[in-house]
Amino acid sequence: ANAPSGQGAFGALSPVRLLDTRLGTGAPVAARTSVAVTVIGTPVPPGVSAVVLNVTVTEATSPGYITAYPDGGPILAASNLNFLGSQTVPNLVVVPVGGDGKISLFNGSMGSVHLLADISGYFLAGDPVNAGALGALSPVRLLDTRTGVGAPQGAVAAGGTVSLQVTGRGGVPASGVSAVVLNVTATEPTG
Repeated sequence: ANAPSGQGAFGALSPVRLLDTRLGTGAPVAARTSVAVTVIGTPVPPGVSAVVLNVTVTEATSPGYITAYPDGGPILAASNLNFLGSQTVPNLVVVPVGGDGKISLFNGSMGSVHLLADISGYFLAGDPVNAGALGALSPVRLLDTRTGVGAPQGAVAAGGTVSLQVTGRGGVPASGVSAVVLNVTATEPTG
């Protein structure tokens, strides 16, 4: 395969497992703690702003969430996957890479979990210059109907729609954007 070129370009990889906390010592990730994962190196070259990972939580001892964020940065108030106790839940995430070449995964539950992370691609660093390139941002919560962030406060009615302004918010440019990468979570459903 050809290597990507141009800032923000995507490089696809055959999936490679970078993390499985069940192996080695077999120690799970404790409640309210993070585990760092090195992503720069083989097969990911230097000069990368973000990576595409499939993150899986398994053997959770209580309900919670996982937040993926750049290592060395603050733990963000944005979940990437949510789970109940004893569930196995995967989700595809796009995560900015910390200055040390790592990402971190935060266990936002009151119990322990095992985590797996498989890398399947990366985005080259720099402001996008070509159409279709990605500008990596640290996750920011743009919508929370529980608190009225980005939309009126209150549950979305059955069959309802929520419109969300994304351009000009959370680091997204006000113009010149054709699509965004979002993690959408539904919570407290009544049916």
